[in-house]
Amino acid sequence: MSENFVELALEFYNRFSGHFLERYSIAIQQLSLITQPHHVNDNETAKNFRTFRYSINMKQPAVELLLIFLESNNLILFIKIINSHLNIYINKSLPDSDNFKIDVGLTGSNLSEISQINNEQLKLGKLPLNPLLVEQMERFFSNAIPNKNSIEPDNADDNDSTNPANPKALQKVFEEIKETDINSPSPQDIPLPPL
Repeated sequence: MSENFVELALEFYNRFSGHFLERYSIAIQQLSLITQPHHVNDNETAKNFRTFRYSINMKQPAVELLLIFLESNNLILFIKIINSHLNIYINKSLPDSDNFKIDVGLTGSNLSEISQINNEQLKLGKLPLNPLLVEQMERFFSNAIPNKNSIEPDNADDNDSTNPANPKALQKVFEEIKETDINSPSPQDIPLPPL
């Protein structure tokens, strides 16, 4: 549109906009207002698409096939467009796993989610512990603390709750740390690096 190909741009919009209406209805509606070349500079959504990179998820084979197709058909200009306007996240996990759900959309811009994010409840409780850490600690305590039925004699150190080497005291502190409350955020809500 900005290069004065008005008819081609409108034909492209009419042909492909229907594919994205369900998920990106607000952005599609805002882009429909662009009917003249000067509208591109006035439309906030168009400015965002021209300013920010768009993030997408792809598997390694899909990226390789796309690049092979573009190179074999001498479509090097498309590779330049992809490199300058897209962030392609190559995902090695299964589509159903939580790791597969990387944000898709404009980087640095939240077009339709701003009001939704502002209305969400903010959770400032204790962070839940990593399930692997909890499992390891429970295994440690089950091995470090003898059963009541065992014949081992009680040590004086076991009864000293102030002794930092006392497994029972450590277990008590761990149980307090492990507890979450209703204001605890879920681990997916916090952008932390994986352990």
